[in-house]
Amino acid sequence: MKIPQLPSPALPQYIHFQPITLNGLSPMHLGGSPIDLGISLIYTSAEHAPEHPLLRVSPSQILSRSTIEAFSKSDRHLHDLLQTTGPLAHTPRGATMIFLLQRMGTAAGVVAGERDGWSQYIRFLPHLVLLPTTYTLPERKLLTGTSLEPAVSSKFRALTQEFDSFRAAVPWATLQDWIHVDSLFRSRSLELPSHGTSLVPILDFANHAEDANAFFAVNDEGEATLDLRPGIPPLKDGDEVTIDYSGDDPKSAAELVFSYGFLPATLSSARSLTLPLYASDDDPLGRAKETVWTTQRCVKIFETGDDSVDWEAGFVYLSVVNEEDGLFFHVLQTMEGERKLQVLFKDEELDLRGNPRRLEELLRAGDMWGVFQLRAVATLKELVEKQLGRLLAVNDELEQEAAERAMGVGKKEEEEEEEDYRPQPLSVITALRELEETLMLKAVDMFEKQQATLLSHPTVQTYLAQMQQQQESPKDQNTIIANDEGYGEIDLS
Repeated sequence: MKIPQLPSPALPQYIHFQPITLNGLSPMHLGGSPIDLGISLIYTSAEHAPEHPLLRVSPSQILSRSTIEAFSKSDRHLHDLLQTTGPLAHTPRGATMIFLLQRMGTAAGVVAGERDGWSQYIRFLPHLVLLPTTYTLPERKLLTGTSLEPAVSSKFRALTQEFDSFRAAVPWATLQDWIHVDSLFRSRSLELPSHGTSLVPILDFANHAEDANAFFAVNDEGEATLDLRPGIPPLKDGDEVTIDYSGDDPKSAAELVFSYGFLPATLSSARSLTLPLYASDDDPLGRAKETVWTTQRCVKIFETGDDSVDWEAGFVYLSVVNEEDGLFFHVLQTMEGERKLQVLFKDEELDLRGNPRRLEELLRAGDMWGVFQLRAVATLKELVEKQLGRLLAVNDELEQEAAERAMGVGKKEEEEEEEDYRPQPLSVITALRELEETLMLKAVDMFEKQQATLLSHPTVQTYLAQMQQQQESPKDQNTIIANDEGYGEIDLS
């Protein structure tokens, strides 16, 4: 939907009529290329009283789950929309996005609703937030081989399902509008003490810096505040006031791109990356394994701070354990007539929902732990090598495309215009690809070293020798009898 934008010079007038107090702070459009900084917060010493915060925002203007509920009591249209969307509106994210969508409709004049401070403030916000979910198709293809490729695809599916669940209640909105409010929420929300996940007008213009010179908090009156960090060098007129989006938990390069659409110029490593992990296609128990594993099926590869890397992947142990190791599934029927899968490992029932690490604990305690480690490492090494191969293949294509353009050959002019990449996505994705390539190369090297160490373990050598001997000894296939105890492939239909 088309919302009439308001220019940044109109912000002082907006602030004048809102319970918002500035103290040595001025919102100003900085822009920039290739990264557009948009409206930012600029320090003005002449207007600064050091004994007071740079910014104070009344709790009535902090957009949180509780304030949205309060708004809905006086706004019948908002109340009805929240009721229509059901469980989605019961979460801070869902309620905030529905509120923003409704206020966007009000600002655009396509739906009735309260014309309050937020319906005006939303007109200052960017009409396009350059997150991966708003990339063009050619730009999204550049994500191939990165950890964001599956994450963005999954996010698109989730957003589509959400919007379809209440599409009939908002005939004036589109899926693209829903994607837009999601990008606004992800890029501008903060975790505020006593308020929870919130959007705070004016404070949400503060850009990120890892060496931020300011921090946000909540005072005794429940106001959101912005203060200068103690001990920083004195600010000069025109200096930008910044905050740290990561807090105490530094975000990975992929997380920064996914939620905020940029990478700090000072970021020298990917920090970590997460890849989806699935059971083997030829595993007859694969579907059952994925069904009973209720937490995220993935491998996280992360840097440890000494130029080395490590990994976490709880599901990988379930994926490499088989019937011959003592893993069994039984289909049980409850008193209510429902069917559930029971998981057993050597006669112990596993509650993988309540204790997903229990199988790993049992494997560690057994004599064959080295064997299971080797299987896990080999599985993850293959996964990362395939991902790295896909990333490098796209690098080759990009290099060839650049060479052809430099030589004036290749695509026709109209095709080039269709596939041109905008400066910010191209810059951000190029940097992400380089950082994740470096991390995956380190991970492959780590897996190779772990594999070599495990292959030298006596237990592993004995196991591999036995396996080789079994393969060399012909078996009478007629003696292999299919059992009927529910083992093998599980019927989940």
